[in-house]
Amino acid sequence: MGTFAEGNVNIYFDKKEDAKKVHELLTVKKEGQSYIDPEASFVKYLGEEGGGGYCFYDFMEEVENEVNFNYSSGRVQNAEWQMEQLTKLLKVLVKKGEIEGVGEFSASLMIDSGCGFYMEGDDFNEE
Repeated sequence: MGTFAEGNVNIYFDKKEDAKKVHELLTVKKEGQSYIDPEASFVKYLGEEGGGGYCFYDFMEEVENEVNFNYSSGRVQNAEWQMEQLTKLLKVLVKKGEIEGVGEFSASLMIDSGCGFYMEGDDFNEE
């Protein structure tokens, strides 16, 4: 077992079209519905090195020049690897001229330290 990690990704682009393209690469449409399944795009642009376990979720829809989503992993190392792969993908897209560039990229990473407190709403109804 590893240590659980999760974070939030914010990517800002100069052009709305670039944000739209990256959003589409990270989500897949099947039968008219969007699914978050970026592995095929990573493999397409990075080769077999891009294959692996990605856990991207809660994409914000239709944001002007931004792509925002969350990511997580049961292992800190995999969470870091996901962000390394994402930055590699963005660099390849810029190099190939498929997007003009990235204005700013930030990715937070929160690691479970075993500290903290969590309760469900029903826990407050107990006597």
